[in-house]
Amino acid sequence: DGTHVVMRARGTTRSGRTFGMAKGAASYAYQAVRWDDQGADLVAPYVLRRAENQDQEGEA
Repeated sequence: DGTHVVMRARGTTRSGRTFGMAKGAASYAYQAVRWDDQGADLVAPYVLRRAENQDQEGEA
């Protein structure tokens, strides 16, 4: 849907935009993310945060 998100996992931070969901054998649907630095992945939703929320937390 184009939501700007940030992923923080395993000591890395990446930002990108959502573009869909993939349903599979997991108990939740994976989020499709197109990264700002190229490429795309299916990402577990619990490691994603809206980028706007991250910016506000960083300023506090």
